[in-house]
Amino acid sequence: HSYEREYNPFDDEKEQEEQQEEQKDSQQANGVDFSAPNPFEDSVGNPFYTPVGNQESGNPFEESVSSYLNPFEVESDNEVSGEDIIEEELLLQQIDNIKAYIFDAKQSGRMDEIEVLTENLKELKSTLAKQKKKSSC
Repeated sequence: HSYEREYNPFDDEKEQEEQQEEQKDSQQANGVDFSAPNPFEDSVGNPFYTPVGNQESGNPFEESVSSYLNPFEVESDNEVSGEDIIEEELLLQQIDNIKAYIFDAKQSGRMDEIEVLTENLKELKSTLAKQKKKSSC
């Protein structure tokens, strides 16, 4: 039997030196191969990046800074906009709904639900009282 000897790169130093010289010829000074493109270069550009002001992208989450308005932000504490005023009738209706939910929760023994609903009821009543004050001014 003739066994072929496995290639050992440490056996033949001359061959190794020749390969290293060939590699040096195809490399830059920093060791990067000329033929391999740099994946971090922006020459190709990021296919997922569009400038913030570009609204043609169709992405509803990209908004220009100038058109950004927070619908929950009140411009002034003294100023009440039409959106901030909830109709009294709707508040009363919601209070009645919460009372009915509390009644159902009591019948079923859901104590944690009763606690949360009671807090909601207090908040609604407080909102109604504040709104009555503002509308009477």
